[in-house]
Amino acid sequence: MKKKALIIALVFCAFIGTVFGADYYETGSQIFMISAGVDIPFTNTFKDTATGKFDTLVGIGENGTHINVGGLGSLDYEVFTSSKTSIGGEIGYQFNYCTDEVLFTQVPMCFKFSYVPVQGMFEIPISLGVGLSYMSYNEKSIMSPTAMATIGFRFFPTENWGFGIKTGIKATFELYFSNTDRMGVGTFIPVHFFATYRH
Repeated sequence: MKKKALIIALVFCAFIGTVFGADYYETGSQIFMISAGVDIPFTNTFKDTATGKFDTLVGIGENGTHINVGGLGSLDYEVFTSSKTSIGGEIGYQFNYCTDEVLFTQVPMCFKFSYVPVQGMFEIPISLGVGLSYMSYNEKSIMSPTAMATIGFRFFPTENWGFGIKTGIKATFELYFSNTDRMGVGTFIPVHFFATYRH
């Protein structure tokens, strides 16, 4: 029992020291992440061709968005522009099977801005990203805008190598100039586990 309490106290002290300690990063510091996880469909909004109004479906599967939980992976590279902010990019691959058994895939490519208010051994990165996503469904494909907001937690047991988890929300806009009846937007909740390297 005493050993457990001591470990908890040490972890707590390390976390407090990280929060109130000096910044770890400086301008020019770099960080690289490779991640994999699940992709949970949240909403599916589309234009009803009969009424001309937009309908929104919520949730997973047949009784919701008609999209099942899928998988994703991504590569992320960022450079710090100050001790707490970084810019960079992320490219990923996402796949979900719809309830009609057709595969829906996305290749999002985003420019990212991150803010890291807590840093050191324990870190809490908050990121916003905008870019384009190459989407493919039922032998049709389109390049459309995408946006995301994420928050994460990462732990560095060594000076350079760490791991963590992040989640948030991602929106993919299905836009057509020639057929406005097919316009829509889908939102997903990604849950990533990642390995990271910094220097």
